[in-house]
Amino acid sequence: MVDILAALVAAAAANAGIATQVEGRVHGMELDPSEAANMPRKNLVIAWAGGLPKNNYSGITRPRVDALCYGATYQEAEAVRRAVTDFLSPIGNPAPLFQSSVKFSCASQSGGPVPFRDPEKRWPIIAESWIVTAHEEAAA
Repeated sequence: MVDILAALVAAAAANAGIATQVEGRVHGMELDPSEAANMPRKNLVIAWAGGLPKNNYSGITRPRVDALCYGATYQEAEAVRRAVTDFLSPIGNPAPLFQSSVKFSCASQSGGPVPFRDPEKRWPIIAESWIVTAHEEAAA
C-alpha cells in the first residue's frame, strides 16, 4: 500500500515556496518532538482529516488533509499558509504532481483558513483543509 500522506509531505518539503518559509520543517501528522524546544516558529504539519476511501475499481483516493501552519505570530503562520496554497492550488492545472508512486491530479480547498492557538503552549496556528485526488500508481 502506498503512503499518500508521506508522498504529499515529501512533495511539500521539496516545494521552493514552502522551503523558503519553513526551512525544511515539514512534518506528517504532528510536530516532531524535537521542535518543541524551538517553538514557536514557522512549521508545517500535514495531517489526515477524513475524506473518501479508495475506489477499488479506479484506484483513486480523495482524502482530506489539514495543513497546520505554525508561526511565532499569526502573520508568520499566514505566510506559511499562503505558501501551501501556492503549492496545492495549481495541482492538476495544467499538470499533475508526481511524488514517489503517487500521482496527485487535483487539490481543492475544503475549509478554512481557521486561526487558533495550541491549547497548551498558545502557539499561533492557521489550519486549512484540502481535498486531494491521488492515484496510487507508478509515475509515468
